[in-house]
Amino acid sequence: MADAKMNAVWWKKNKALTLLDKGDTVLNALKSWDIAKTGNDFDKIDKTLDSIIKAAVALKSKANKTLHKETIGYLETYIANAKEAQGILKRADGKSLLKNLHNLPSTIMNQLKGLDKLFWVSFEENLEFIDVMKSGKGTPKIYDTYVKKGAKKQVNLPNKGVKAIEEAIQANDWNGPAWKEAVKEIKSLIINNSKDSTAVNGCIKMEKLMQLEALQKM
Repeated sequence: MADAKMNAVWWKKNKALTLLDKGDTVLNALKSWDIAKTGNDFDKIDKTLDSIIKAAVALKSKANKTLHKETIGYLETYIANAKEAQGILKRADGKSLLKNLHNLPSTIMNQLKGLDKLFWVSFEENLEFIDVMKSGKGTPKIYDTYVKKGAKKQVNLPNKGVKAIEEAIQANDWNGPAWKEAVKEIKSLIINNSKDSTAVNGCIKMEKLMQLEALQKM
């Protein structure tokens, strides 16, 4: 990115005074961007970026190539930056987060939970269960935390799956088919949940928010 800062204060301070912008179209577009980029209405953000492009292109066409050379460079930067920002936000389709749900930092998972607490808390518990069962072997703590009815982080196993594990525990079997079937069941549930509109839309929004943090610094 070029040195020109894409905000109203910087533009007003640095643009060529002799390049008149009737209606302050670039300034107003940048003011709208300053406001829009702090929110999460991405349709509004896209329209604001489009306004910057149109205003900068129009003003550039009125500029004198010699007298306003430096300001033309600023306008070209705004055009390029706005187009880049639109492309970045468009490419944030949630697929990367969905693919890596099993390995997300707690900060991101906590933000996802903020979008729909009941849905994402359940998702997180399922992922934790898969993680603690990666050795393939159950433990009393795993049963008490994730399997037992009313457990603090009870995963959504069918009754027959819970019963099978309880029968296995009675037989002192901590590494048998009942545990493996439970892992298979929860993995299948995670795959199905990742297709849910709540998961897809949440991950799209999350990816856009993550990209917006960088774009706000332009």
